[in-house]
Amino acid sequence: MIENIQKKLNELSQIPIIKPFFWHQFLGYTLDGFYLMSLLFDLMKKIEKSKECKDFFIDKSESPFKCIYCLKTSGSFTSQEHIIPEGLGNEDLILPKGFVCDTCNNGILSKLDNCLLKFEPISFLRVIYTQYTKEGKLPKENYQNISVNKIRPRYVVFTAKDKSGWVKNLKENTDGQVSFSINVKGKRFDPKRIGRSLYKIALGMVAFDRGFDAACDTKYNEAREFILRGVDFPNNLLISMNGKPNARVRVMHQELAGGTGFAIDICGIIFLLNLQPFPVIELNKELEQASFRIFPLFGDGVMK
Repeated sequence: MIENIQKKLNELSQIPIIKPFFWHQFLGYTLDGFYLMSLLFDLMKKIEKSKECKDFFIDKSESPFKCIYCLKTSGSFTSQEHIIPEGLGNEDLILPKGFVCDTCNNGILSKLDNCLLKFEPISFLRVIYTQYTKEGKLPKENYQNISVNKIRPRYVVFTAKDKSGWVKNLKENTDGQVSFSINVKGKRFDPKRIGRSLYKIALGMVAFDRGFDAACDTKYNEAREFILRGVDFPNNLLISMNGKPNARVRVMHQELAGGTGFAIDICGIIFLLNLQPFPVIELNKELEQASFRIFPLFGDGVMK
C-alpha cells in the first residue's frame, strides 16, 4: 500500500506544474498557521492582562488584605504592587490586591521606586535599553554635564554641556560594535536611600515566592522600619562597580544561616544584600576582585 502511494507521488512529481504547486500550497498552509497562532497568542496576552482574568485566577486565600510593609489591615487595598518598578519593564513580578495597602503603595514605595529609576547608572542604562517608557514615550535623561535622548528606538543622542561630558575612548571593535567611556555627573550617592529601594524589592519577592506569612515574619521587622522610615539597618550593601551592561533585570535569593540573601541584577549592575540584620555581609577577597564595593546602611553610609 505504502509502495503504491510512493509510486503515485513520484509519478505526479514528474509533471512540471505539480511540484511548484505542492510547495506553494505547503508555504501557504504554513504562513496561515503562523498567522493563526500569532492571533491566538495576541488574544491570550490581552486576556491575561484583563482585570477579569487576574481577578479570576487570584486565590482569595492568598489575598489577606494586610500590608506586608506596614502590617496594617485598615485602609484601602485597591491596587496591585509591582515588586520591581514598572519603569524597568516589569510585567510579571506583581503582587495582587491585598498584599500592599494603597497608603504604602502610592506613598513611600512609589517614591523609592522613582529613586531607584533616577539612580544615575540605572537611569542612563534605561535610556539605552528601553524602547519606550510606560507612557509610550521615547526615554531621555538630563544630568549635570550631559543629556541623553533617544530620538528613535535604536538611535541615542548624547549632548555634552561641558568638557566633562564629552565621549572618550571611542573605538570600533572587530565585531562591528562601538565602545566608549563617558563621565556622568549626578547627585551625591546615598546608599541608604538606594538600599531602601532594593529592600522594598527584596521583601516583595519573599511574598511573591514564599507567600504572605513568610513576608510578614517578625524577622523582617527591622527591614520594614528601614524601608518605610529610613531607620538605620545594621548591615551592608554590596554593589558591583564593573558590571557588563545588558537589558536584563533579575532577582535571586536564598535562605542563609540566620539570614535571607539577595542578588539583584539591574541592567548589569549587581546589588548584594541580606534582608535580615545578621549575618552581616562583608567584602571578601573574591568579591573585591570582582570589583564589588561595600556601603553600610547605617550611620552616614560612607563606603568602607
